[in-house]
Amino acid sequence: RDLHSFPTRRSSDLIFTKEQFGVMTLYLKSYDKIGNMRWNSEAKAYLTCDPQDLENTPYHSQAIDWLKNSIFASVQDSTIYVFGSTFKVKDEIKDIGVRGFVNQPFAYWQTKYSSRVAKKLNERFGFNLEIIEDDKAKIRVTNSKVFVSNIDKNISWKISQALSYQDINAQWMIGSGMYYLFNYKEGSAPIGFLQTIMNILNENEVAFEVVDERFVKNPLALEWNGVTLRDYQVNTVNHCADKTLAFVSSPTGTGKTEIGMGIIHKLQASALILVHKKELLYQWKERIEKTLNVNVGLIGDGLREEGDITVATIQTIYNNFGLIKKDYDIFIVDEAHHISADTFYGLSPKINARYRFGLSATPFREDGHEMKLFAHLGELYQSITPREAIARGFLLKPIFEVIKGSNAYHRKWQTEVAQTSNDPRVNATIVERAIELLNEGRYIYIDVRTIEHGKILNKMFKEKNIPSDFIYGQASTEKRLSVLEEFSKGGRILISTLLKEGVDLPIMDTIILGGVANSMIENLQKIGRVLRNKPTGQDKPLVIDRQDYGKHTSKWFARRQRLLHKYYNE
Repeated sequence: RDLHSFPTRRSSDLIFTKEQFGVMTLYLKSYDKIGNMRWNSEAKAYLTCDPQDLENTPYHSQAIDWLKNSIFASVQDSTIYVFGSTFKVKDEIKDIGVRGFVNQPFAYWQTKYSSRVAKKLNERFGFNLEIIEDDKAKIRVTNSKVFVSNIDKNISWKISQALSYQDINAQWMIGSGMYYLFNYKEGSAPIGFLQTIMNILNENEVAFEVVDERFVKNPLALEWNGVTLRDYQVNTVNHCADKTLAFVSSPTGTGKTEIGMGIIHKLQASALILVHKKELLYQWKERIEKTLNVNVGLIGDGLREEGDITVATIQTIYNNFGLIKKDYDIFIVDEAHHISADTFYGLSPKINARYRFGLSATPFREDGHEMKLFAHLGELYQSITPREAIARGFLLKPIFEVIKGSNAYHRKWQTEVAQTSNDPRVNATIVERAIELLNEGRYIYIDVRTIEHGKILNKMFKEKNIPSDFIYGQASTEKRLSVLEEFSKGGRILISTLLKEGVDLPIMDTIILGGVANSMIENLQKIGRVLRNKPTGQDKPLVIDRQDYGKHTSKWFARRQRLLHKYYNE
């Protein structure tokens, strides 16, 4: 070809022979810079051209003629592959590639050819290319990631958009505040998005095949003793076993621990259970050993022993992942909503488990980052709603009562909250109401937000010779267990900053929200403590809230009451 007929300033760069590169390379990109060389080391050389870039120019017909002649003249018996980008509205043809050596591997971009491009070439430019039907998209599933390949950029973009979200505080952040959880370059996403990706391909009528590389490494032979699962628990266990991934939502008191044990028994495989509080270590261990008749390892609270089933605190594992020496087949995260999203998102991919499940009463986060939990645990599955659980008698219907709170008012919410906690009149009201209920034989828990507030209330009860205990984060495990045991005997008031979730005290029938909290998740978890059916026969659990009148606390009260009544269908 007469390459110098093109007015290029770099025509000398185009003087390459077939002997040097296998296939002569020419890239026609723009009106005045035709001839920019492209070189691909993996495929040796390839021929590429975009005739549309030269439309409405004197060089358009020459480019088409050169392209057709060069393809058929230089390739001879080699296979011709046509590929391109078809994501734009105009369905533009961006690349046409020639494989010069049959046994040479293709570069990454060369594997993404499209029959639509070949058809477009034949229609628009009079080519006579054999149509090679597109391969199916491929989803490769590993224990922590999903890899999707052989999809065009349009589908990649749709997946990327579906697996992204914006920070709720974006308006105060530098940049857009967007989080993208799909690795566009690698074509990968966290394992929890497997179903989402399959849904997108189905919606866009993209044929695909799934290659699942996960398998069970440590099968077990587990017993089942003394527990009869309810119908919704059985349905949840079956759903989890079938899907291999699920973020299970079930209200406090509806048996999330039983669901977790049921999953392990159904799958008959080794399991790692992550918790965020020391109390939950021992609760899970006791329940599993009694029900499944297997020794349970513990990692946390100073303990470092693994078993076929191991319960560990996430803080311990996050700080020293080397403590996990074994591979586990099942990964369960208890109270998943409470774990730091960033901590979990960094830790979860290191755990090499085929099955992954989250358990939570409140499957949302007030910081808006719940998608980072779904990313590694799977789609949300509602085991049973609070309304249904109450209607069917699995939970008791709460009675709500409101006492007058503080008039403290300040432009800073931190200062306002501190003033409400130290309000003598409100604290006296709390103490008086608690004593009245104690005399009625109720088991009363007073929730506080600060250690200082707890000490104030505990001192006030002591001054009135009322038995009470205050426990908080610095208390040892032995101290906590001792206090909870004494509380279960009756006649004592329990004050704590700790009983947000995970503490099993079915005897408790009254909760006083003594501290001011804006977190709906915390409030729902606390209230859930008193809704379990009582061994005493008490069937009217009492929830006492405080109505404060400050700049911030008044809004929190209104929001809290509105959501609580809606949640429990009051």
